[in-house]
Amino acid sequence: MNEIPLNEIQNEKDALDQSIALNRITLALLESQRESNKRMFKIIIALIVAFVVMFGAFLYYESQWENVEDVAETITTTQEVSGEDAEINNVHGDQYNDSSVHNEGAGD
Repeated sequence: MNEIPLNEIQNEKDALDQSIALNRITLALLESQRESNKRMFKIIIALIVAFVVMFGAFLYYESQWENVEDVAETITTTQEVSGEDAEINNVHGDQYNDSSVHNEGAGD
């Protein structure tokens, strides 16, 4: 008969206890990670909802304004004065005497 020494049985029991303890620690860590992942998922969903709401609010705000196309009209006004000392001042501060024409930037 083969006899198993008591010392080996004790070592196997210790190894089994350590293995069970490690398994419990691993399961506890997995459960903790699972809870952490659930919280992270809820935060991500909340952020997505917040972004969608902000985008919708921005579109609503921008839709309140009308798009107006500006049409510029060019109006030509001719001023004529009579008399020797008559002067015309335009918006640029240029002075004209007696229906003179001011050609700014004309070549010499």
